[in-house]
Amino acid sequence: MRILAFLLFFQSFAACQQGTDISLPVEASIASSFQAIHWQAPNKALPADQVYRSTDGGQTWQGAGSGLPVGYKAGGIFSTGGKVYLVSENGMYQSTAATAAPLWEKAVFLEDHITGIFPGRAGTYALSMWNGLYQEILPGIWSAAHTPLKDKSVRSVLETPDGAVFVACDAGIFKSGHNGHCWKHVFQEGMVLNMVESGGVLVAAGFKGLLRSTDGGEHWNWVLTEGGVGIETTRIASGIAAITYNGKMETRRVRTSADNGKTWQPIDAGLLPSPSISSVQQAGEYLLCSHPAGIYRSADQGKTWELILPASEGMMFEFAVSGNVIYAVRAPVDGC
Repeated sequence: MRILAFLLFFQSFAACQQGTDISLPVEASIASSFQAIHWQAPNKALPADQVYRSTDGGQTWQGAGSGLPVGYKAGGIFSTGGKVYLVSENGMYQSTAATAAPLWEKAVFLEDHITGIFPGRAGTYALSMWNGLYQEILPGIWSAAHTPLKDKSVRSVLETPDGAVFVACDAGIFKSGHNGHCWKHVFQEGMVLNMVESGGVLVAAGFKGLLRSTDGGEHWNWVLTEGGVGIETTRIASGIAAITYNGKMETRRVRTSADNGKTWQPIDAGLLPSPSISSVQQAGEYLLCSHPAGIYRSADQGKTWELILPASEGMMFEFAVSGNVIYAVRAPVDGC
């Protein structure tokens, strides 16, 4: 999980960033690592709907947009706590993830423009870009959690097992050990988009690549830079998956780490190079990747990929995973 239309900003931003390359056990030549695409078409035509749902690993898809207003265009889709959320500037809708025939209901929220949903032990977090951070304290009741936070440009939230809360913002990373009542600015070099925790280690996607902290987020070091932006970090069964933008090749790269972000290996040899790859997630035994060509699936940890949900020109699919159920919505193609 997921940054959407806001990444359009990175096209100009990434062009002016200069990262310092470091020696890592990744491929020697990016250009030579790309191979032929392995794909197969899904076995049924896609129905006309606003949301799609698959219960068989993406092999077949069913329409699942009941209850959404005509013309509603989701800006993103998220899943946590047994629910699926659609967010956009026109309001947030939610549904029970396990329901065979989902019925979407609009969430009552003071701020319609919701840009992200993230899990929290005391309640789900909702982000409103430039407006701050909210938490669901009771079913359907949301409270502002950003009052003492200096930067309201929150892009993602991470709550770690020890109860610490981190927010990634344009000004860096803030940490709270007191349920958001006070915040410490633990990373101040520049914009951070996304964070993940694995084995007590924190890994973040920042303005020039991937960051890592081994002391509870108090100090951060760059572990992978390619002259571009770190897009996403995600927990998967084998460790961590990450998407970064390679400034030299002008494309986004997909990698995984099995040692809590210390070293990274490419898994995108079977994907057509693109500056708009936006997400990698685990769905049962498969890895899924959102690409301008559609949603790709890998059954061998990224060695080969197959196209399971083709996208139309100018659009791509964003998706969310709840258990073994996959939800997908169309979204405009973004890019660095």
